[in-house]
Amino acid sequence: MKTRVKYILVITFVLIAFVVTWVLTRDRDDRVPLFVRIPGSASGLDTSSWVLYNGLRVGDVQRLFLDRNDPRFVIAETLVSRDTPITEATQADILVAVTGQVNIELYDLRRGEQMLLQIAEEKDTYAVIEANPPTVPNTPSARTIATWLSARTETQLVLLFTGFGMSAWMAAMLFLYWSRPSWVISLHERMPEPAKLDVAASLFEKASFGAARIVCWIISALLMFLASRPRALDAWVNDRLGDARQLFEQRPSVRDRRIALDLPVRIGAIRHNEPWTELERLVTTSSPMAVLISGPGGAGKTTLAFETARRALTTAEGERLGRQAMVPLLIETDVPDETAKADGLTPYLAGILRTAVNEKHRITLRLTSALLQTGRILVVVDGMSERSTSTREAFNPQRQGFDILRLVMTSRDRTTPGLNTLIETESIPSGALFDFISGYLQEMENNGEGQRPDEDRIFDACAELKRLLGDTPCTPLLAILWAKEIGAPLKADRPSGVASLMDSYVRRLLLPAASNDEAQIFQLTKDAAKIAELELGERYQPGYVTRAAALDVLRKLDPKEPEKRFAILERSHILESPSESDVVRISPDPVAEHLVARLVAEELGGDQKAWRALLNSLGKQQLPEGFVVALAACSDDEVHGRRIPPPIVNEIKDFRAKMGELQANA
Repeated sequence: MKTRVKYILVITFVLIAFVVTWVLTRDRDDRVPLFVRIPGSASGLDTSSWVLYNGLRVGDVQRLFLDRNDPRFVIAETLVSRDTPITEATQADILVAVTGQVNIELYDLRRGEQMLLQIAEEKDTYAVIEANPPTVPNTPSARTIATWLSARTETQLVLLFTGFGMSAWMAAMLFLYWSRPSWVISLHERMPEPAKLDVAASLFEKASFGAARIVCWIISALLMFLASRPRALDAWVNDRLGDARQLFEQRPSVRDRRIALDLPVRIGAIRHNEPWTELERLVTTSSPMAVLISGPGGAGKTTLAFETARRALTTAEGERLGRQAMVPLLIETDVPDETAKADGLTPYLAGILRTAVNEKHRITLRLTSALLQTGRILVVVDGMSERSTSTREAFNPQRQGFDILRLVMTSRDRTTPGLNTLIETESIPSGALFDFISGYLQEMENNGEGQRPDEDRIFDACAELKRLLGDTPCTPLLAILWAKEIGAPLKADRPSGVASLMDSYVRRLLLPAASNDEAQIFQLTKDAAKIAELELGERYQPGYVTRAAALDVLRKLDPKEPEKRFAILERSHILESPSESDVVRISPDPVAEHLVARLVAEELGGDQKAWRALLNSLGKQQLPEGFVVALAACSDDEVHGRRIPPPIVNEIKDFRAKMGELQANA
């Protein structure tokens, strides 16, 4: 029984092998041998090569061998279809197909009369033809390519040329990405919006057999991908650093704070001798950086923020903040209410960015978002505690979809929500006062703004400043004003207190602008005080006023030449205006607060009832810190304090002490 099963299995296997062999060879019964003599090299030909007649496959190469009678020839033994019209006029070329395969191409230049395959079969021999010498081995001729293309369908040709075009496009984009990466962003910026691309693609939808939309999608996706890569973004920023740095330094608020010295700060609960090590750490991390620089008026908040922006712009190793340069965007005024809405901030910042880098073309929201989200833009918002509700909401890092990765704010209020790092500026320690004033005087001398005295005189000046301040902390602003008194003294007497130091600073700014006209300086001081009163408002908080409102104030005070007086105040830099803005302010903020405190002391004089009404109003507003400090300084002044009744002076001092307790508790 087992033997029978074995026989059955063997027979079954033989039958299957016979059937398979018959199936595989049945289509070859119709083929006959053809020998092709090839002069010279047959490089590339092998048993996988085809035999083509006018581009159609009619056979295959079976083997290759040298001609024994003449070794200069290689003989290719092929099997071709029996009905292939091979005549004495048939030519043979060894060519490379567009696919890279080396084949034997047969064709006729004229009509032949003798069918070589039939004659060879009748004589029981083999047909032999001689190939043309290969002129350019392994290179397809135009005729071969044209023949091959003519055999393709219309759909195949569309897809073929689309594929070649996309390959060339991708190669060109990759070449640009490595050689000129910023050009990739330029192309991306000039690319039409997706809706317009879709309309253009629909026009070719039928002719391209649906490939037009796919091509548009691939082009958009590739450009978007490459344009958002760090290499391209860094190149775009670096190409515009020169213009950005020049425009940044030309801003009035930046120019007035061009001298910046390192001072101790408190970051969290830790005191640092300088802020840059910690800021460097924050910038080099991939986490969002939202820094709040807080401190009282004149403590150097804005100067520190602007110096941070300046270091973000520099390309000098050791000074640059972070691994790559950043473009700073300064926000010094309230932003439109629309920016607080969803997707309202990025369009606003795109416009600010275009101005900041002097870009001729429109900057798209795609590029602005990419720069913001990757930290190539540093947004600096100055005076957040004085900004509007819409501005605070627009720059709240807790907003959904907040794109800004690198954000620095200055504020007198240290409770601004959403910020992850608090940097508190401190008053200058007693032991560091000499170094600060000495360094500032040296910078003044380097800039041609004065002459640095010898060290003994600087020591004496520091001791005099300590006596002048008494128990008032020495802020960087007070030290700077005192350094100006030392390095470029006026002919008037040396200031005897904080209020007189502020008066001397105002006078110093107005003297050259008013051509040393004392009467005009007196009028301009009154003008500045009235503008400061409008700026601080009922809340006694620094802010901005429009040019029109400031001019109205000057007209009411004195209708004579208000525009000219306004221009002199601007030229003196006591009246500051952000670039391309219609608003102005008295700068710096402690000077505005001093001018208003001085004006209040003049207007209220000895009226105790009016004074107490003012103090009650200040108490309800939770003691506006800067104004209370300025009011206390005026009450201690030899000139301004004489107008204030002694009981009111004591109450002002109590207000100041209460404010100090609140700060200590905070």
